[in-house]
Amino acid sequence: MRRLLLFAALIAATGLFRRTSPGGGGGSAEPPTGSNRPHGSGGAPVAGITSGTGSTLKAIEAAKPRLAITAQPHGTPPASTHTDSGGNPPSDTASTPSEAPTLTPRDQVPEPEPGQAQNFSNGEYTRVTTTDNNTVLYRVWGGDAGELGGYWTRTKPTSADQARSDLALLPNWGNTIEHVSMARLPEGITFFEGQAAPQPLNGPPQLAGEGNQVLFTTRDIQPDWLTELDPPF
Repeated sequence: MRRLLLFAALIAATGLFRRTSPGGGGGSAEPPTGSNRPHGSGGAPVAGITSGTGSTLKAIEAAKPRLAITAQPHGTPPASTHTDSGGNPPSDTASTPSEAPTLTPRDQVPEPEPGQAQNFSNGEYTRVTTTDNNTVLYRVWGGDAGELGGYWTRTKPTSADQARSDLALLPNWGNTIEHVSMARLPEGITFFEGQAAPQPLNGPPQLAGEGNQVLFTTRDIQPDWLTELDPPF
């Protein structure tokens, strides 16, 4: 009888041990909190990742295609998806249309300054506004004098000496008279016209002047109106 009681006690003790032993090979007990969260983060387990090692690898493999699509190399932002009113992407090479030059209105063209007025014979000049496209002017230039200066003439120069005398161009003004440009003016351009005033040299004689002289007090002369004469004389 005693043997039967000892045997029953041994069986009972063995069953208790099996029920309480942790870490069983196929046990259904849940893993410790946080053991399946990436990088040990807290909170609820990540969706799609389970406690099994095989399931975890499958979840990582499933996430790889999404990462490959959304990642941008070196932090480059994704291409713009903005569209115009017609649903087309904006052009990277949009060109700016060329604009016609803004010319000074006739009533806003200023009168010559006192120093400019003195360059007309007796300080007399006439205000002129072109009424067609047939007005042709000439300018001698070079050295310190540029092609787009303010002084012109209706008379085509025949030589550097003739231009210097008729237009009274003092040598110390720096105009070397190496070039001659012609300008054809459009309608509506305002300038001032008279005769060039004589200019004294260091001693007699003086530069006679009295040739036709045109002055622009604005910067309305445009490069595309010009043609440089070759040869100049």
